[in-house]
Amino acid sequence: MVVEHADPGRRGLWSGVMQMGSPIGFLLSTVAVTLTSLLPHASFLSWGWRVPFLFSAVLLGIGLYVRVSISESPLFRQAAEARDAGEAPGMPLARVLRRPRNLVLACAVGIGPFALTALISTFMLTYATAIGYATSEVMTGLLFTSLTGLVSIPLFSALSDRLGRRAVVLGGAAGVVLLAHPVYALVDARSTTPLILGMVLGQVVQSAMYAPLGPLLSEMFGTRVRYTGASLGYQLAALIGGGFTPMFAGTLLSSSEDVSSTPLVVLAVVCGLVTALAVWRTAETRGRDLSAEDPEDPAAAAPPRTRTTSRGAQA
Repeated sequence: MVVEHADPGRRGLWSGVMQMGSPIGFLLSTVAVTLTSLLPHASFLSWGWRVPFLFSAVLLGIGLYVRVSISESPLFRQAAEARDAGEAPGMPLARVLRRPRNLVLACAVGIGPFALTALISTFMLTYATAIGYATSEVMTGLLFTSLTGLVSIPLFSALSDRLGRRAVVLGGAAGVVLLAHPVYALVDARSTTPLILGMVLGQVVQSAMYAPLGPLLSEMFGTRVRYTGASLGYQLAALIGGGFTPMFAGTLLSSSEDVSSTPLVVLAVVCGLVTALAVWRTAETRGRDLSAEDPEDPAAAAPPRTRTTSRGAQA
């Protein structure tokens, strides 16, 4: 909805403002966990851990209010009118799956940023405490990464309006490949300052991949299938990159006698390469006319056919 409402030259910027909700949410959740962990251990296990979940009802109410109050974009209203007039046959999901190339690319592009989020946030608590850090030290690092995301996400989003979505995401993916080992070397220093520096550095390259994801995925699909295609690609990437990465990381660590960051470095590099390959195969979408039909629909993308007379003139 943000992309469809925004000026074509500033879609990245406004999407970045919207995507600041991710670090803000993570910051709030970190504060909530920190506050509830101050309770006596027995109280925390008995009822304290429920408090943050109960407060999420407030966010649910805000989300519902926003959703019923905001106006649909002109592009969506036009597509809805065409659907009601019978001009848009076929379910959006069926149209997306019929030509799945963009869906596969959208999913693959998102694997890198979601995997890195899991490695430098949720799984970092497991790894860092396993090598000797106190939980409070890791939580401090997570606060710094959230604050870093609040700055880096809108910056990289705005940069994608100038350089293009592909260039920014590819730069972030290259950063993961080059910096995965230095980041974990800082973490392995077993000192708070290098730990925070490594986590912040990881957050910067993660933001470079994640920030343009909203406009990129939205611009990859036509209006009639945009909601389905973009959301499906995004959620599949979150499932594969963010959902399975901690499981893979835990399995790799448990298979080794000594706790080593090498398997985590390899995992981060592989996910970064997946994103790099996918975005390299993706056409640049910056400035794309969103009123155009689905770019994956050959009937919509093909130029009008002409016929030639016997003298070779076009008619």
